[in-house]
Amino acid sequence: MKSLTEASLPSMLAAQRGRIINIGSVAQQRASEPLTDYAGAKSLADWYLQQTALRYRENGIETTTILCDLTRSAFSSALDLPGTTPLEPEEVAESVLTTGLQQQRLAGHYILTSNGLFELRDEEKSAAALHDIPPEKTAPTPAGVNAAVTHSRSALRALLNQILPDSVGKSDQQLRMNNISGWDSMIQIAIALEVEEKFGITLSGSAISELTSFDALCQAIESR
Repeated sequence: MKSLTEASLPSMLAAQRGRIINIGSVAQQRASEPLTDYAGAKSLADWYLQQTALRYRENGIETTTILCDLTRSAFSSALDLPGTTPLEPEEVAESVLTTGLQQQRLAGHYILTSNGLFELRDEEKSAAALHDIPPEKTAPTPAGVNAAVTHSRSALRALLNQILPDSVGKSDQQLRMNNISGWDSMIQIAIALEVEEKFGITLSGSAISELTSFDALCQAIESR
């Protein structure tokens, strides 16, 4: 991916527009022991693409990652996964056309399963598609909570879902650095940069190191 991306970037930068589509895997979110190395490689490619998106977002270059469920191939045929219905390669190709021809968000993530193509930031759909369980009901907003605060929290959750696929379906209390796969010090900086831009705030270096949970991030945004 790195070689192909670097080879394509000059023409995209010259045109000041372009789109890079990465075929990922749902194994990045629910890896089992036989797929540890595979999931790690896919996650690394996705992380590289996210950093590319952040670096070139002012140059009109957009990126999309499609997390595919098990797809029919020589590799998948060798796996002992009873009761699964693999996707056909043609379905994956169609999903690339679907996302590639539409105007999507920067660094957008999608999940492709036998149930269809879902945008990852749509928490209820993606959680249900991945785990085949009914989405949890959202607790009612307590009376008196300011609508702007509620909107900020929803926007922050969508942002975390975009950067950290493992955060999808987690409760507010579960959204903590030590509880979310992939949330490390480098991702922490990426989150801080995105929060500053999206919510129009400035975070000091010491503050960034302490924003290791959803609640802490909310407090920083709401106290601006």
